[in-house]
Amino acid sequence: MSAERPVVWLVRHGETSWNLEGRMQGHTDVALTDRGRAQAMALAERLRSGPPARIVSSDLARALATARIVGAACGVEPVADAGLREQDLGAWEGKTFPEVERIEPDVAARFRHRDPDARPMDGETRGELAARVWATFETHAASGTPGPLLVVSHGGALQTVLYRVLGLPLTLMRRFTLPNAALSTLVWRRDGWFLRTLNDLTHLAGVSGEAFPFE
Repeated sequence: MSAERPVVWLVRHGETSWNLEGRMQGHTDVALTDRGRAQAMALAERLRSGPPARIVSSDLARALATARIVGAACGVEPVADAGLREQDLGAWEGKTFPEVERIEPDVAARFRHRDPDARPMDGETRGELAARVWATFETHAASGTPGPLLVVSHGGALQTVLYRVLGLPLTLMRRFTLPNAALSTLVWRRDGWFLRTLNDLTHLAGVSGEAFPFE
């Protein structure tokens, strides 16, 4: 087997109603909106002519539905992996950030200021999320595995991957968004991952939308 790693395409799931309402989804299953399905279909058309060899997705409904729409167009059956889930936000799920600030003001303030050890009530920290998602990513993008590999996951989860590739600490304030169904590309060069494209939206004309980070 080649020691090379596959080209990896990172995609956030399509839009959900909770994205539009600014509600924290975490591990809660929320279905795609009509526009979310349209975003996934636009992505599928984009990739149909040069399809991924593999698709791995979070097992949460919004990500897996996105992956299955792309997979059906490209003739690839997605593999679901719970390691790619969004951050477990525990008792915060279903709430807006202002609601959380009233319930747990101290933890919410730490969360807003990117403290990787801030733990939502009954949830996991951003540091734990980053470790879980990176370990899962490394397994699926290991040396010698076929590519291109399409990874369908979530905004918070994918941001931790991009921060690590760019050498950014988790404590750094967010300075780029991750639009629904946008496409980012990672390539392996010698001894590390490089970001080739970030948030390519050219396939989403008319269905782009944007769910800004809730905090």
